[in-house]
Amino acid sequence: MVTMHGLFDLKMGRSDVQFKQDFDNFCTHLKQQDLLVTWRYMVRVPDQVYDARPPLVQFYVAMDFADLEQSEKCKKYVMADTDPVNVLHRAVNSKVENTQFFLSEDVE
Repeated sequence: MVTMHGLFDLKMGRSDVQFKQDFDNFCTHLKQQDLLVTWRYMVRVPDQVYDARPPLVQFYVAMDFADLEQSEKCKKYVMADTDPVNVLHRAVNSKVENTQFFLSEDVE
């Protein structure tokens, strides 16, 4: 499994409920195109023990791909910036700031 991790804050005045709806719409479209397996949207929970070096952002998404090939196809599809994915992607991006992304692969 390959996962794209995204850490971010919501822009001032943006609703986490609206972000989740837009993110779900975006990911559902990618899954329908066979470009995504699963996804998650999470909020950081402060904790005295685990917060030795917490991230500076509050929210986190994870998008799971079957393998590197599927993740690359998805990235190219989104970066092509064509209808309808461009509208869905912009709806998500317009609500976030302080973004950080990285890709990981399960160790077998």
